[in-house]
Amino acid sequence: MATTEEIARDLLASMNTDAGFLNAVKWIDYRYKELCTRFRPRHLRVIGEIQIPARVSTGSVAVTRDSKTVTGSSTTWATAPTTTAVATNWYFRAASAWYQCAAFSSDTEMTLTTNYSEDTAATTTYNLVQRHHSLAAGARWLGDAVLTRLRIPLNVTSIDHLDRDAPGRTIVGAYPDTMVQVGTDSSNALQVEFYPYNDDSEIIHYVYWTLPTTLGITTTIPAQMDPQILREGALIDLYRYMKANALAKGNVEAAAVFRNDEHAQRTVWERYIQQAQRADRGVDDTTLILSHIGRDPRYMGMDIRNARDEVFARGNRSW
Repeated sequence: MATTEEIARDLLASMNTDAGFLNAVKWIDYRYKELCTRFRPRHLRVIGEIQIPARVSTGSVAVTRDSKTVTGSSTTWATAPTTTAVATNWYFRAASAWYQCAAFSSDTEMTLTTNYSEDTAATTTYNLVQRHHSLAAGARWLGDAVLTRLRIPLNVTSIDHLDRDAPGRTIVGAYPDTMVQVGTDSSNALQVEFYPYNDDSEIIHYVYWTLPTTLGITTTIPAQMDPQILREGALIDLYRYMKANALAKGNVEAAAVFRNDEHAQRTVWERYIQQAQRADRGVDDTTLILSHIGRDPRYMGMDIRNARDEVFARGNRSW
């Protein structure tokens, strides 16, 4: 397999230039990262796992209107939320609305980020759920997800759709069937929300694509990435460098030639990107999908959740 060094040397050998070896390596790295933004390459695809803790509802609480303090009785907050995630990923509800948690001082005292704005209650039931979950570090794109215990796929949708369909997040105590991306945490890791909120702890397996690594001088190019494609992309930067050098020396005619070469190479590069995408996708993924579509676990005794499931359950699988 080729290394960045080999591609860089081949690139510089194709033209009489003083561009420098380190510049060539940098250009190759930039084009590799560009490729990884234009489609989702298989060599960056990873299977991740998230454990969703069960909701916390033991004991009772006392809440006061216009106060951020919630006092618990027979509660175990310090041993539940703070060991699983930071406090701000957890949300509290005693009546109608959800409130983001700010801190857990002890097993029986928590602080909300905003004042409690509902009726005061000396003793009431409550729900405490982890609403936001961080994905693996370096995850860039999110794919499919499966609720492992029940072996059912989750609906991966947008936060806008979930806010429209379930603005109050009223269902607590079931199992999640929907996953949405909600932003990033303090470490810039992607965060997701699962809904409905689960009564028992659950394991979710999900597909994601990682951020591409930086290609150093001795880095081996991923086997699924054609070295020739990276070389063709880096040629754009080499032509631009040659154009700038010619202009600095007052050689306008040479600069015009390199400018035309740069523009022509961009067209070539776009074709190579499409070629890389087709080669990466391959026929094996399509074959796998077609050969397993009749064995989708959603249609093997699982619950019917929408119109498409109903059609498949009735045996009408024509497209």
